[in-house]
Amino acid sequence: GNYFLAMSLCDDAAAVLESASDTLVAQRGLLYVNGNRINIYMDCGDFLNALRIADQCCEDSEAIGVSDQHVESRLNQAYCKIQLGDLASAIRVLKSTVRITRFLGDRSRESMAQALLGLAYGLVHCTDEGIAVTKDALASALSRGDHRSELFAQIALYVNYQRIGRWSEARYHSQQALAVSKSQNMALVEAEARLLIAEVNMRDRLFDDALHQSERAASVAIRLGARHIEIRAALAHAAISLKQGRHEEAAAICTGAKASALNLGMKPLLWSAVSLGIESGIGVSTAELLTLIEGIEELRSQLRDSGVDEALLENEEYLTIYEFAVKQLAEEDPSRAVEFVEAVGWPGLEGVIR
Repeated sequence: GNYFLAMSLCDDAAAVLESASDTLVAQRGLLYVNGNRINIYMDCGDFLNALRIADQCCEDSEAIGVSDQHVESRLNQAYCKIQLGDLASAIRVLKSTVRITRFLGDRSRESMAQALLGLAYGLVHCTDEGIAVTKDALASALSRGDHRSELFAQIALYVNYQRIGRWSEARYHSQQALAVSKSQNMALVEAEARLLIAEVNMRDRLFDDALHQSERAASVAIRLGARHIEIRAALAHAAISLKQGRHEEAAAICTGAKASALNLGMKPLLWSAVSLGIESGIGVSTAELLTLIEGIEELRSQLRDSGVDEALLENEEYLTIYEFAVKQLAEEDPSRAVEFVEAVGWPGLEGVIR
């Protein structure tokens, strides 16, 4: 969790390489140094800076023909884009990465690309595609003892099954993710797995168990400085509080999580925080709601332009934001509410203004 020390060591290594007389050796070495920098940024939740370096590594590795680091950079790009909510771009990157890894015969990174692709599909509710590609990733990973790909495939399958309400399968894959992450001493991913289990427990009204898992995840996140996981744990706590009728407590947590998500540029966490805040009784101006919705609509448009049959508004959190906006628009100007619903084109919103 000492990210400052880790980054300082990367800086020292870069300084040595930059003074090397062999330019090609220096360039190749810097790819690996920057790969470590990316991992450091991702671990602490700074996906904006991680993506910036991953973009550069992708270009540099292609220029000097270092295929393994080129593929790794693409995987890092895609993972950052998923975390930041740029799912259309992530899907495009991952589709091409699957083709590249297949051509190179890099089965490990092919499985990882498939697992991340399945995760991205699940997040946009393309679950048929998501489950199919992730099952391929999992089967390949298990056959080779590839724990990294296996772990992300388990998480991706959880997301896909959760999206379609198959909670027994979701619970199974969350438990598998926890078991693999613990066996591999991957503390951050173990914390994420605990949050998946917390969600299942909350759905089953096992609130004490859910809170226990979210608190354990929060403890790890705080200890290791993983701000993104800390936000997720806070939102899990808020959701549990809300289910138990502690609206003021949930609202306070959501307010802090919203500010943190904004600071990290993580739109999906921002949307979740606002949605839970609305359910907790936090007022949101129409202007702010429409700005948030503009971001979701932009993502929907990008997905459709990419040929992805998205169903983002099946996400209850996102739909809550839209419904709240429709209600406020209807109070202010009913004609604007009608225009809004027609522009969005989501049938479930029509009943809100009737």
